[in-house]
Amino acid sequence: MHHLNFHVGDLDAAVARLTERGFRLHGLNRSDVRWQEVFLHPKEAHGVLIQLAQPGPREAGESRPSLEEVLAGRGRNGNGIPSP
Repeated sequence: MHHLNFHVGDLDAAVARLTERGFRLHGLNRSDVRWQEVFLHPKEAHGVLIQLAQPGPREAGESRPSLEEVLAGRGRNGNGIPSP
């Protein structure tokens, strides 16, 4: 397992709560309104890299790809090449 991803409704609130508790965060990225993220180092989470992400707004009618579509390389940023 490489990492676990958890979606949060308010990344700023999640960051504040974690830093208040003394967790060290890495890679805070707010550059894309559609996907903002931060990571907890594996040393902070029993050896597991934890990603917290706040998904942003979608276009009207824009669907989220299924797992099968993502694995087949047809997700939002897919290149058409299936995952091994």
